[in-house]
Amino acid sequence: MLVVDASVAVKWVVPEDGEAGGGTDAALALLERGLLAPDFLLAEFGNVLWKKVRRGETAVQQASDALRILPTIVSLVPAASYMDKAFEIAVALDHPVYDCIYLAVAQVHDVALATADRRLAERCRSSKFSVSIVDLAS
Repeated sequence: MLVVDASVAVKWVVPEDGEAGGGTDAALALLERGLLAPDFLLAEFGNVLWKKVRRGETAVQQASDALRILPTIVSLVPAASYMDKAFEIAVALDHPVYDCIYLAVAQVHDVALATADRRLAERCRSSKFSVSIVDLAS
């Protein structure tokens, strides 16, 4: 089991700058594992896809299909259940709560968080949360 955030999920669908395909090999390899995320992953994922449609980086149908399929790939848990822990982590890392919810879910379930969010990975690297991160940003 592994927690994933929106920065990883989007790599499954839309190529990022400098990438040849619909995601890095490392992000695609995660699809073979049991995946977990807070339920607001759908909102974050949808927002990233909306921006990519708006900029002409992906088609509306591709984005719609991805939004429909995501909940069949990732087990979603209620974000509200992890808010206290997420706030504690956010204060410790001096990092936004919405990113720290992913860390809280990972910590509570005693699994790692896969992220391609450079800023979050860097914050965690020099903290007690570094062992909880699978960094796909590099």
